[in-house]
Amino acid sequence: MKRLLRAAAGLAVLIASPALAGDILAMHAFSRATAPKAPNGAAFMVLMNQGNEDLAVVAASSDVAERVELHTHLKEDGVMKMRQVPQIDVPAGGEVVLQPGSYHVMFLGLHAPLKQGESFEVRLELQNGETVTVDVPIQSAGAMMEMNHGDMDHGDMDHSSMSGSGTKANANNGSGTKKNDSN
Repeated sequence: MKRLLRAAAGLAVLIASPALAGDILAMHAFSRATAPKAPNGAAFMVLMNQGNEDLAVVAASSDVAERVELHTHLKEDGVMKMRQVPQIDVPAGGEVVLQPGSYHVMFLGLHAPLKQGESFEVRLELQNGETVTVDVPIQSAGAMMEMNHGDMDHGDMDHSSMSGSGTKANANNGSGTKKNDSN
């Protein structure tokens, strides 16, 4: 039965429809299942900019949590720390990978556990006023672990700067994976 559930969850990711708004395409979205009393969760995806101008995701929203924020992980003094960022830049003709241990959409104050096999919507607001609505399938708690830099529990992270404006996300700060095909 577990194999069947894993196969179904993997297939859901492969056949999930990409979301498109203007020049931004969101693909391969997923979230991890959470423990019954976990207060927070996250979503990951690939954002592609098919246009000729740089764009940025400046906000996110969803009905699954009290607050939704854009985050990244940074290594400070040898410790991985999660930080809120004001935006995630997506270069013209390039992409940004939101993945465990890097950029992600953070859900704070979950209304209910994120359960494997279910899905939810997240809305990404772009700097130009457009919105991308992304269907996010929920995979097993260990989904995509090979992309992670160790098994990091957000509850153990330093959240001291999360209420401030954070660090501006850009291609030069070492966080996230960005690719620009025009170089």
